[in-house]
Amino acid sequence: MVLLHIICNDRQQSAEIADLLVTESLVLSAVTFQSVSVKEKQSDGSIGQSEQTLLIGRTRGILFNTVEARLREVHGAAMPVIYSVPIVNMNWKDADVLAETATEYED
Repeated sequence: MVLLHIICNDRQQSAEIADLLVTESLVLSAVTFQSVSVKEKQSDGSIGQSEQTLLIGRTRGILFNTVEARLREVHGAAMPVIYSVPIVNMNWKDADVLAETATEYED
C-alpha cells in the first residue's frame, strides 16, 4: 500500500482527479488540502512561491502506473506532480477492500 501525493494546479483539478480516482476504484478515498504553499527555485536563482492543492489517496503500489496513465489521458499538458509514499502500517481491512475492487487494473 502507498499514499499517492498529487500536487494539483488548483481546486478544480483536484476535485476532478479525486472524483476520477474514487469512481474508478483506483484509491480508497481522497483527501484534499487546499492552498498548500509551494516554493521552488526559479531559473534566475530566486525563490518563487505559488499556491497549489495537495490531493492524497491510499492505493496499492501496483496501481501507480495506471493512475499516472489515467491522469496523463485526462490532463495532458496540465499534468499534476504525482509520487507515492509507502505505507508501513494501517488498517489492513482497507487494503482488502482495495484489493477486491482494483483487480481489473492488474496485468
